[in-house]
Amino acid sequence: MNKKRVFTIACLFVTALFSLHEIFLNCFNHISFARVVLKFLMSFIPFGLAYFGWKSNKNKLNFFITLGLFAYCVADAAINIVLILGIVLYLLGHLFFIRAFLSIKKPVLIQYLCWGVFSIAVFCFIYFIPDVDYKLKVFTAVYILFVTAMATLSFGITRKIFAGGLIFWLSDILLIINIAAGFSDGLAHIFSLGIYYVAVLLLASEVYLSEK
Repeated sequence: MNKKRVFTIACLFVTALFSLHEIFLNCFNHISFARVVLKFLMSFIPFGLAYFGWKSNKNKLNFFITLGLFAYCVADAAINIVLILGIVLYLLGHLFFIRAFLSIKKPVLIQYLCWGVFSIAVFCFIYFIPDVDYKLKVFTAVYILFVTAMATLSFGITRKIFAGGLIFWLSDILLIINIAAGFSDGLAHIFSLGIYYVAVLLLASEVYLSEK
């Protein structure tokens, strides 16, 4: 089957699974096992696409992107079971993506500047939100540094990688802001989680649809 057709079908499956996940979240919140399975499946599809793409085109970029997507896949399942494990796996995934992008090109000054400015701006926003636990602020500081590094290093690789990295960054920053501000449900949650899957599908498409 044509790769573009397979990718389109995969996107439709992720969309359907995401809809089911939101139904369970809003109507059957007590059935946490179903949410874990659905989140795992939603992330397993992009990982599977990347894996088959890497099998047919083995290079460093594809290898580390595939490892990163695998880390995100396991993290999505783990985050609702063992919170710390999920967080560590997300950070590991970011490190794999950083390694992938560094295998293609060295960062330039503008990337360092963007990394610093975006990280400081978001951290300051979180810091000045009242009634937020100190440990959460420390965690967000570390996490923001990692995810912003991943996003800024995606500049200049390919358009799909840049779009995926930027959307991923936006998704995570919105999620952190939503949690810190108490908006963990509703439209804010749907948007931040929804664009996360757009990001991982874009990143997976770079590997799956790449030519030898």
